Amino acid sequence: MRLDAAGVDYISSTGLRVLLRLVKSGQADLTVCNASPGIYDVYEITGMTSLMKVQKRMREVRVDGCEVIGRGAYGTVYRLDSDTIVKVYRNGEASLPVIEAETARARQAFVSGVPTAIPFDIVRVGDQYGSVFEMIDARNCNDLASGEPGALDDLTPSVPCKYCTSFTKRTVPLEIRFAYT
Repeated sequence: MRLDAAGVDYISSTGLRVLLRLVKSGQADLTVCNASPGIYDVYEITGMTSLMKVQKRMREVRVDGCEVIGRGAYGTVYRLDSDTIVKVYRNGEASLPVIEAETARARQAFVSGVPTAIPFDIVRVGDQYGSVFEMIDARNCNDLASGEPGALDDLTPSVPCKYCTSFTKRTVPLEIRFAYT
């Protein structure tokens, strides 16, 4: 069962108990969507987020008149302002699992020491969804490879080789190494 909380500004303890009974009865797999930040906090503080899926209401972003700074297989990247970009995915709600997977991979890359941009918000852009990033003022890999091919060696992390006991430079295709920059 999906409960749209878009118009909910307040939830009482009675309302929480009704949802709790519904979840504990096992009759419904309950998802609350479009919860405002305040309502989401109530669900989280009371522990309801551990019993059912609760999704925050997404911020709305408009890209009309924004500069297009890139296009790729999944979507288009727009500059929102001097510090922020948004990658807008093409497949509406079906793109949400892709966005969540890319966010998880970006975080894993970051904690593994790979320089990467990490999305800090998922937003609605009309009937599409997008990931918001900090704008990084840097050269792209194509510019780096064509201008200073030897500099790419410095960007390849030393990693343990699975076939030997020593550390070695690993050759990784650029599109994998720099998928998030």
